[in-house]
Amino acid sequence: MEDIRISGMGDLPGGEYRSVSVSGMGKCTGALSAQSVTVNGTFNCKGSLDSQTTAVNGTLKCAGPLRTERFSCNGMADLLGDTVANTLTVGGMVHVKAAKLEGAEITCTGILQSDGQISADRVKVTGVVKAREIVGDHVSIRSHHVSLLKMFLPSASSISSADLIEATTIDLEGVKAGVVNGHDITIGAACTVDCVDCTGTLRIHPSAAVGSVTGDYTMLG
Repeated sequence: MEDIRISGMGDLPGGEYRSVSVSGMGKCTGALSAQSVTVNGTFNCKGSLDSQTTAVNGTLKCAGPLRTERFSCNGMADLLGDTVANTLTVGGMVHVKAAKLEGAEITCTGILQSDGQISADRVKVTGVVKAREIVGDHVSIRSHHVSLLKMFLPSASSISSADLIEATTIDLEGVKAGVVNGHDITIGAACTVDCVDCTGTLRIHPSAAVGSVTGDYTMLG
């Protein structure tokens, strides 16, 4: 397998490569498989992308499904297909426009948007996450306003939100949600939740707005 490096402008056909590095403007016209993909410029992948590591410091657009062991983005990524990553780290902005974003561990200090479901064993967010559903074993979302968010989102939109958050352990702060369903749940400051369904321990901050609470739970101070 060969190494591909695009420093100016260049296209490559789909195929298998050892590494793909883009520091200029590149386009892949078919399905791409590589051990590593590094984007420091602009890269448009018209097909699927399969890699061990994917690092985005520039701009990536992927039209097909993306499957990778390690995905990191400190730039911008627009993912139109279902995305599966063992570990996904977002320090920039990632938008998944497909039905599914799946992984073992998702960490976000930037902006993560999904038009469908985010599913991971562990989800830790200190930036902003927006999704239809967030499902996992441990979900921690403590949204904070940072300078990056002001560049891409109006102040009214720079709050984490989901129609459904479901996990064994849930810890929220600065989150707007429809339904929060879990075993051990903490609804922190600046949260707005329509309904909480809890089967274990429940904490609700005095400043949080919660519509209704159901389930067999123990309220903690």
